[in-house]
Amino acid sequence: MAVKEVIITLLFLGILPVSDVIAKKYSKAKVAPSASVELKNDQNILPVPFDPKTATLPVDFKATNIMALYNKLSKANPEKNEFETKDAYLKRIHDNYPYEIYSFVKETDYRLGLGNLYCEYDPEKQMMSLHYWSYSDGIKIFKNIKSRSTYEASNRFGVKTIVTSIRGDVYGITSINKKGGTSRKISFKLSPDEARVQKNDLVALIVCKVCPSNGDEPKITHTNTDSSQATMDSPYEHYYTQYFINVTVYEVWVFNSKTGVIYAKEILEPLSST
Repeated sequence: MAVKEVIITLLFLGILPVSDVIAKKYSKAKVAPSASVELKNDQNILPVPFDPKTATLPVDFKATNIMALYNKLSKANPEKNEFETKDAYLKRIHDNYPYEIYSFVKETDYRLGLGNLYCEYDPEKQMMSLHYWSYSDGIKIFKNIKSRSTYEASNRFGVKTIVTSIRGDVYGITSINKKGGTSRKISFKLSPDEARVQKNDLVALIVCKVCPSNGDEPKITHTNTDSSQATMDSPYEHYYTQYFINVTVYEVWVFNSKTGVIYAKEILEPLSST
């Protein structure tokens, strides 16, 4: 069986990620992709180069600006057009996604509907545990509320209520590696006194790299929508356009968002292998 047929078979079976094929097919390129250089120098995206070996984060730590990164990536990587061959498309994707390490802070904010993270403490074992999970389409990092309004509505019986309507954008990441996209629980030792002080300020830091999705036409970014309709029992409605970046998640850290102290690091895949 020819090498090309083997690769196609492995792709079909889901054994070989498309991103691996892209990397191997164009690994002979001796220069870094121009988009990678451009993104690396863009301080709107990456205010300070991220150091995965750091033992503590600065008090004013600034993670990757996910909105700025998405906008740059989506502009640099439009969908395959009808005049483009598959090989040309794969080469374009390879040449236009960055290889830098990015970090995104995942925190709990129930006001914005980003509550899929919480901490719980076991005083008997003196163990703090941080739990977080992803939605079916990815991990939501940032929500931008564009408008909030109210209007009067009524049901078929003439009962009236005031409906709150919210419109906005959501930015997040979709993990290409299965380990990074599942529910996680990270536990570490903490005394009761420390736990009482630290609990409300603990957040997760997701360390990752941009990675094309699997499939015949791998993508760097993707979009969808999330909406709900108001009812008499719950007079709220929302409509969000959601923007996701495809990534490989390598590590998940737990740190204090006010002090920068890192309490735990979970290694999903070694960064040294990339």
